Amino acid sequence: MKRYITYLVVSVMVFSGSSAFAATSKWPPKGFRANGDVYAKIPTTKELTALLSMSRTLRAQAKTCPVYACGVVQVASRVGCTWWEIKSTVYGPRSAKDSTRIALGYMRTTLGATAPKKITTVYLRSRAPLKPKIVVGGINISCYHSPKIEEVPTTTYKRVIRPTPTPTPTVTTSVSPSPSESPSESPSSSPSE
Repeated sequence: MKRYITYLVVSVMVFSGSSAFAATSKWPPKGFRANGDVYAKIPTTKELTALLSMSRTLRAQAKTCPVYACGVVQVASRVGCTWWEIKSTVYGPRSAKDSTRIALGYMRTTLGATAPKKITTVYLRSRAPLKPKIVVGGINISCYHSPKIEEVPTTTYKRVIRPTPTPTPTVTTSVSPSPSESPSESPSSSPSE
């Protein structure tokens, strides 16, 4: 059985993926969205700064974010999870001249077991170069109670490959001069008999 929460993030996150654990005395935690026993929240900049100051692991993970687009989410479960799966999408403008937001790639992040009511901060690190207007969004969080089916933690990023437009070939027709007609000889008249 799995529980999940879906988020759409509309701001740039400039941090990277890992986890830090924090116990909470108040349950459910303030500011978290709930779906059954699963809770999730996008921390504010102030909250994230405090977390980074307390966790050497998180600070080390954040070092890649000035280079790559990253996101961060906090997850927790009332009953704990044997493992977690977080899927997300990296969005950005179509081009420097076209600001239409498109999917640039997809991430899948897994992490191991968490105890009941423990808040875990997870960095979502992509391999998409950090540029203006890039966001990590469409976050879908799943808490599993079944045995792990793979080694955790992992992060995979799949870039969306878009074909490069190629110029449409144009067919040019050239008019070549027709072969010059040679004067035809008129049939000779034969003398009548």
